[in-house]
Amino acid sequence: MMFAGIVTGEGSRTPRDWIDPARLEALLDPFDVADKAGHWCSEQAMFAQAVRHNTPESLNESPPARCMETGRVCVGWIRLDNRAELCAALRLQERRDLTDPALVLAAHRAWGTGAAIRLIGDFSFVIFDPATSTTWCVRDPIGTRPMFTYHGRELFAVASTAALFPALRLPDVTPSDAWIGKFLLGYSHDHHRTAFTNVYRLPPGHELIIEAGKTGEPHRYFAFEDPQPFAAQQSQEQVGRYRASLDEAVMRRTRSVHTVGAELTGGLDSSSIVASAAPACEEQGFQTYGLLMFEEDASAQERVAHHCGLSGHVSLEPAQGAWHLATMDRCNAMLGFPAEHANATFHAPVYEACSDHGVRTLLSGFGGDEIVTSGGREVLAELLAHGQFQAFLRALGDTPTSRGRGLVRFVRQRLASPQHATQAFLAQLDATPFSRAYREEHALEDFQRGRGAIAGGRTPNETVLRRAFRAYVSGRLESCSAMAASYGIEYRWPLLDRDLIETYLAIPGIEKHQAGTGRLLHRRSQIGRLPDSIIWHGKSMGPVRENARPTNDPVSFVNYDLLPSRLKSILDCESYGKLGGFKNNGSSAEGSLTGNDAYSRELARRIDVLSEWLKQLD
Repeated sequence: MMFAGIVTGEGSRTPRDWIDPARLEALLDPFDVADKAGHWCSEQAMFAQAVRHNTPESLNESPPARCMETGRVCVGWIRLDNRAELCAALRLQERRDLTDPALVLAAHRAWGTGAAIRLIGDFSFVIFDPATSTTWCVRDPIGTRPMFTYHGRELFAVASTAALFPALRLPDVTPSDAWIGKFLLGYSHDHHRTAFTNVYRLPPGHELIIEAGKTGEPHRYFAFEDPQPFAAQQSQEQVGRYRASLDEAVMRRTRSVHTVGAELTGGLDSSSIVASAAPACEEQGFQTYGLLMFEEDASAQERVAHHCGLSGHVSLEPAQGAWHLATMDRCNAMLGFPAEHANATFHAPVYEACSDHGVRTLLSGFGGDEIVTSGGREVLAELLAHGQFQAFLRALGDTPTSRGRGLVRFVRQRLASPQHATQAFLAQLDATPFSRAYREEHALEDFQRGRGAIAGGRTPNETVLRRAFRAYVSGRLESCSAMAASYGIEYRWPLLDRDLIETYLAIPGIEKHQAGTGRLLHRRSQIGRLPDSIIWHGKSMGPVRENARPTNDPVSFVNYDLLPSRLKSILDCESYGKLGGFKNNGSSAEGSLTGNDAYSRELARRIDVLSEWLKQLD
């Protein structure tokens, strides 16, 4: 689960002078959910780990892990999915007392930093070698688990939570003005920068090596590649190939000695995970949970649960008070800053239900839309580029009428301008009461234009590789991983499995979209497993349920003069006053939001979140 470490520079204070080991352990487990915690300390370094038992091997973890041969120390948030292959290559017997951190140490002992690319699973970890004073940091290719670093003159610090860095009282670590503004705009996700100055993320698929007395730069050790497959005809063999890879991805993530849970929305992605996981979890038990967001949710969830032979599906109301102070405090304690994705707090009822039912693993369908269940409509342009005109016509539709409609859609999509999204982002910027100087200093107009100008590709694979690995994806994983962990829950995302993604990229685009139907490969893989009404349903689940809508109660706005000084320095007093209803009542402690549009209401909540966070830091 959570981990942290500091390595001091030559002639610097000792690690205990920076932070007490007990304080460090408590920081990693603020809600007392760990089954074990421990630390290792020398005159140069300190590493701590909090462990939550889940997989069979984790029952034997005594953190931090140490290599008996080399003395190296390993801390991390690790679940390895290719244990059998690693053990075979390392000539080790796969057994329950061989923990994942111990296996990582063995891989590092055998292959050095070349071990990173051979590890498959969800992980971020650190290995420290006392003999050479070298620190090796690694994050998995998807970025499922967080990792933050700081490298100053006196020490190097690394952790799965940014809460470490304020606790160290580092003079050059302060809340980042650039991050605060982007958070107010609703998009502070970044592969490198964080909510604190001089604190950085290790990007997904990267490693960082810090040698004694030297600085280091992140290095990419893994990137998905496009094998550029092409075919003009569909093949049932490809569907079987994909289905087998999907089942393996789900199976890998059901390894637990406790009941396994799954989010079940009633949509295609989560339903397919449930259909695959249910028969694999008979021994440890399986429980599904669904938030009732849309009018069709309850019916769809019940149909899937019944079809898969599940009883006891739990339907939950979404968290209405997702931004209340208790939830904000929980996020801040786990991440060290406010959650950058709303789902981290919005799904709190699911985490609470899992905790009540003894569930420690929660499967989610997130990430499917971005990659293996993406639309695939670029196959039409791909077929034309290859001169496959007959295949192009077949892909447009099954009848002359449907082909005509498909051709119209194709032309419209080709001529569509990204200006609509760009204008929406610029309108949001104009609605945010930044001072002119701040807006110009941080080039926020260019930032918003960039958000709306993400180009697609000429093939389904090109679009996936351009769009799917944006910081938004790993940002959501990071926030949700940390928030769920505060309840003792480990999130797992089968549709973001490395092998599954590589299998998907190796399958021709013709399998992914046909006759106006997107997500085709994944849909066909579920025939016979799910009801047809789920397989062939569109994305929409009907209108939003009234109970799921944000409350219509007035949103409070704190008087500008009562805001933390850092917020006051970037917000324009007059514009803020108009938004908060202070124009004619400047002496009031609170005002009510004058605009009732969704963006303004969300902006008011973000200001509230930031205010509380900044006050806590002070």
